[in-house]
Amino acid sequence: MFCQQAQQAIDDALHVFLQTTFISSQVIFQQSFQVQINSVIETWKLTTVNTFIRIIELFRTTMQGNQLASGITNNNRTTNSMSGKSTWYASTYSNCLCALSASCHQTIGIYFYEPSSITPTLLYLIPNFFIGCNPTEALLLSSLECFYNLSCMLEIDHYIGSSEPFSFSALNPDLNSPNETIESIVNRLMVDTWSSNISFPSYYNQCAPLSCTFQYEDRDNLFLIITSIIGIFGGLSLGLKVVIIIMLQFIDKILTNGIAHLNLLRSIKSIFSCTTEHQLIHRLHFILVVVTLSIIYIFSAFTSRSITVEIEKPSLSTFKDLETRFYDSLQCSCSQISIKYESFLNVTSRFHSLCSSDFVSNRWIKCLYGGIPPIDLYSPNDFMYSAEAQFQILASFCQLSQKIVADSLVQLGGSDFINTLLLTSSSLDDRIQATLNEFQSTMPQLFVMSLSLIRETIGANMLMSILSTNWVFAVSRNTTGTGMMHNIPLKFEGCSCALSSKCVSSSRGML
Repeated sequence: MFCQQAQQAIDDALHVFLQTTFISSQVIFQQSFQVQINSVIETWKLTTVNTFIRIIELFRTTMQGNQLASGITNNNRTTNSMSGKSTWYASTYSNCLCALSASCHQTIGIYFYEPSSITPTLLYLIPNFFIGCNPTEALLLSSLECFYNLSCMLEIDHYIGSSEPFSFSALNPDLNSPNETIESIVNRLMVDTWSSNISFPSYYNQCAPLSCTFQYEDRDNLFLIITSIIGIFGGLSLGLKVVIIIMLQFIDKILTNGIAHLNLLRSIKSIFSCTTEHQLIHRLHFILVVVTLSIIYIFSAFTSRSITVEIEKPSLSTFKDLETRFYDSLQCSCSQISIKYESFLNVTSRFHSLCSSDFVSNRWIKCLYGGIPPIDLYSPNDFMYSAEAQFQILASFCQLSQKIVADSLVQLGGSDFINTLLLTSSSLDDRIQATLNEFQSTMPQLFVMSLSLIRETIGANMLMSILSTNWVFAVSRNTTGTGMMHNIPLKFEGCSCALSSKCVSSSRGML
């Protein structure tokens, strides 16, 4: 049951998860895309597990709180000859009374029952498998150690005496720890590992960026600089010649003294090796043109400028090339800001090997049952008395876990990933991973909350279990001799089932 439920839960959650829209206004770089998607996946997984655990806890609370009766335990029943009413007495598990705690438990075993003997003879102890106030609490405290050991399984088959051939395989100890409690397995939603496949190309195709813009620093090439200089040379040359003539005329006006004017003019001609004013004008003109063009060349050749480029509807290969070259400035706006997670995210899960083993199959459960109600053959602390019901619960746990995970994945896939720009692959991975981390953390918490509600509800109503593992009927007589029937809570290792639904103890023969 546990395996089947876990599988169904994961399938349903995955379906919902993949319907979720991933929203981004721009294309995210592939690395960022991977990070975001992985985050989302982790969040989803946590949510799925939490939801599953919550349901289990709610069920456990309900069972203990209401003291529900289970038909798998042989009730120690007596009939009062005066009142004609039956009385059930629960067994004490390792000095723990189920009336005080649901955690009371004891190791379970296989016994031989002599008609002439009150006490059955222990034949075989099943390691780390318990019986307690109710089958669920005892099962969660138990481990599957025996079912990793073929010789232990063959011992059980020997004492079962089933007509069916024993063709069951032991669990693989390399995949899971034999000493791990069933509660620990259930708390993981029966899942051992999760795997996900994030497709950045699919995300890019869904984003379908309308355009990409980027900036880069560049300098004009030599050919362009020379062409520009040639283009401005004519106007520059004429302008400089006019400036020189004006400057010389200006000097003539300032220096009114003829001797001073002649001395200055001789000095200038001497500097530039000129004999006439016409030569002086040409020499000054040449020098100014060369200096000006040199300044223009140096400024153009060694000064960088920012260039903005826009590319319409780039392909994925074009985007990756631009990302490599212009990572810091590249921005691509998405054609749609909301994208379903399922369009680019695939999440899978691997459940505990128990959920795919024969131990959760109807064939194994029927083999344990043997065709005769255990209540008529065994005592409540015998392994065969409760094994059939406990493995039914395990199968249900698997089913519930699978269902919760599936539902959560469906919900996650149906949600929207929102971003105005295309993310890089790494950014997308970061976003998804964060989402998945949150999903995986919240899902088990939600499940625990639901289960806790069930447990508290049942516990508050103090329902009695017909297994007589938590409460038993007792008859007391008053002074007139009239018999009165009332309930007595059991204790498990000092824990009263009347106060707690978690009292358990080991079943006899399992240590």
